[in-house]
Amino acid sequence: MKNCLSTVKRFVCMILIIIGLISVFTVSFVSTAIAASVSTPEFKSIEAIDGGIKFTWDSRGADVLYRIYWKSANGWKRMTTTSNTSFVERDVHAGKGYTYTIRCVDKSESSFISDFNSSGWYVRYYDMPVVSKVNSKENKDGTCTYSFSWSNTAPKYNIEMRYAGEKTWRTVATNYTGTSYAHTPTSPELGDETRLRTYRVYATDGSYKLSPEGVSPYHMTKRYSDTLQYRPMITDAAGWYYALMWSMDLYDTDFSECPGYNGDDTSVMTQAYDEGFYTAGTRERLISLRNAAPTRQFIANSIKLAYQYPTKPISSKHNASVNTSMLTRSGDYYYAKDTTNRSINTAAHYGWFLPDYYGKLYPNRLVTADEMDYLIECLTLYKKWHGKTLIAFGDSIMHGSGDPINSGQGYMDTLADNKRNDFTAKRFPRYDYTRFEGLCDMIGTKFGMKHRDYSYPGATIAAELVPNTSGVSSAKWQFAYDAPYKSHVANQVRAAIKEGQKADLILFNGGTNDTGLPHVSYSTNKTGRVYDYDYCPSNEYSGWSQNTAYHNQYGHQKILLPTYYETESSFQSGFIKAMQLMTGADSEAAKSRFYNAPIIHIRSQEMNWGTLINQKIYGQKGIELAQKYGCGKTYSVDMYRSGFDANYSFCYNYYISDINAEFSRGVHPNSRGYAKFFLPQIEEQMLNIE
Repeated sequence: MKNCLSTVKRFVCMILIIIGLISVFTVSFVSTAIAASVSTPEFKSIEAIDGGIKFTWDSRGADVLYRIYWKSANGWKRMTTTSNTSFVERDVHAGKGYTYTIRCVDKSESSFISDFNSSGWYVRYYDMPVVSKVNSKENKDGTCTYSFSWSNTAPKYNIEMRYAGEKTWRTVATNYTGTSYAHTPTSPELGDETRLRTYRVYATDGSYKLSPEGVSPYHMTKRYSDTLQYRPMITDAAGWYYALMWSMDLYDTDFSECPGYNGDDTSVMTQAYDEGFYTAGTRERLISLRNAAPTRQFIANSIKLAYQYPTKPISSKHNASVNTSMLTRSGDYYYAKDTTNRSINTAAHYGWFLPDYYGKLYPNRLVTADEMDYLIECLTLYKKWHGKTLIAFGDSIMHGSGDPINSGQGYMDTLADNKRNDFTAKRFPRYDYTRFEGLCDMIGTKFGMKHRDYSYPGATIAAELVPNTSGVSSAKWQFAYDAPYKSHVANQVRAAIKEGQKADLILFNGGTNDTGLPHVSYSTNKTGRVYDYDYCPSNEYSGWSQNTAYHNQYGHQKILLPTYYETESSFQSGFIKAMQLMTGADSEAAKSRFYNAPIIHIRSQEMNWGTLINQKIYGQKGIELAQKYGCGKTYSVDMYRSGFDANYSFCYNYYISDINAEFSRGVHPNSRGYAKFFLPQIEEQMLNIE
């Protein structure tokens, strides 16, 4: 009996132990699973914008990536993976509905770490309504009625109004079901007839914004139009010419000081014709436009002739050297190839009038109030910056993969690519002798600036390393002989200082090539850079780590590595050095002639290059360092937040150059990508500079 009881006790104990072990393992597994997971993401906002549908969501942590899907007839299809907390879907078509969902993945992009909404979010997209010119009539009770209509066939529309010079739109009607509207404002807030006004319309279903906003041209009632101040609030061709000549420094103050002004706008048109601003057609035809709102083609002709812009096509896909133009006529719009409307090509190339997401331009449409505001801003920038000097530093994003241009811009090349070790005596070279147009060229040409581009494809912020070939077996790496112990971008600034370069404005980017390589330890037969060697984001920004110090332990390296090694070996230290050279805070900049110039720092867009986490970390760090070491004169452009996602096939197809696609797919904007995404943000910062 005792033996039986003992056996039973042993059996019960074993069962309890097994249960306990199962419990421990179960708890451990559950705990680990929870620690490795994040909550299912939800789209917190969905809205149609110019060029697509924008989705936003809340962050799930610093090391989390997000994968976006759309639902096809065969199930969910992957669209892109991003480290951002927003995404713009651009491959949309009017009147069609789409269903989307989102899921989290780890930073290696190898494992899902969240569940997803299996039903997804459904949204129907509509084209931007094209709003007609506004007409007004006086009523017997003293009020005024404003009438306009629009194209499109969405179920409902919201209608808003604002006055010229305002940023805030005022609601006029919600969930309206027609395609024309007569507005008779009775409140003082909406009824002021003495001011220019504009209306905008967008589709809605009561919850989501389903189309971009269509905006009318500016309008003022006839009985007050004679009191209209022409700068900057203009509605007709004479007013446009006034603003254009004002930007060209022909005069500075008000309409009455326009050359040849004799009390009416006809004289303005005559003077504009005599000045050669518009040479197509007859003078009588030109003057007959004085009471008409300008068309896009009219304005494109004006600015091309006035600023003597070269004829520039804008590529619709990939490299503009292959697709030499994107515009051809079909009815009222232009797309694909064009050989006759070069002025509108040039206007699009410099970002004045951009193609829609179908790749179409509409030269014969009247210029909307929003477009007119942008034009006046650009004219203001021209007046502010033309004749001044722009210089640029950075990598291939700055240097450009847009249209091919002659290699004679600025200084000529001085050294072959494999002989850059003689840098201290000679200029940092370019290796692409047929050069491609980049940001410095586009901004400089658009605003009439002298410009020189010191940027260089492949340039890094941290110093570059190559495998050790010296025979010293104990060291894996030595600094590259073609960029010895110095940051490429800092070297570009040194070159400009050494050459006595002057500047009134600096464009600067960097970090693309620093972020482009993955988290791996490199072997002796693979080129890398110091920040990649056993890379760890947590200590890389400390400036001096165990890994970087490793290269200074051997006699061979001690000979090659003076104090520059300590100050430019990492992304952070190289970035600081470049900033200090640009701002004159470094002793090497004692002879600088541009240390007072304001700096616009540009963070690159999200790319199909390297790791998404690297891009996020380095990009944000670059903005922080630019502000910290910018001496209060540095402005930042964050292309990472612009919705330009080169991982996404639609962006790649329309806004990316595929030059050297084998090595850099999804990296370099084409001229259309520069015009749509980069130029407006750079111009915004140029306006902010005092």
